[in-house]
Amino acid sequence: MPDPEPPNSGPPKPEAPQPEAPETRDGIYRAVLMVMTASVVGGALLALFGDYYFHSEAMKTVGVGVVIVSGAIYFFFRFLGRQAAKRSNAAAGRDDDSRPM
Repeated sequence: MPDPEPPNSGPPKPEAPQPEAPETRDGIYRAVLMVMTASVVGGALLALFGDYYFHSEAMKTVGVGVVIVSGAIYFFFRFLGRQAAKRSNAAAGRDDDSRPM
């Protein structure tokens, strides 16, 4: 008579998938933040040089506009990154949000 198989003798069950790294660690988030930082600095330089060096009201206005728009996009992506980090921490069972982005 053949021996009955133990109840747990099937193929090994795959382990639960580990949560992926937070999206804030993804290179695209960092790249967008770096580009927006460079845009803010470039806009500030454009505004300063346009006003003091070239005495151009149009260059100053465009520079200030670039600073405002780029700054808004920068903070929007920081907000998205913070939300992604919170979701990732919650999925991994961590409750701290003290890791730098």
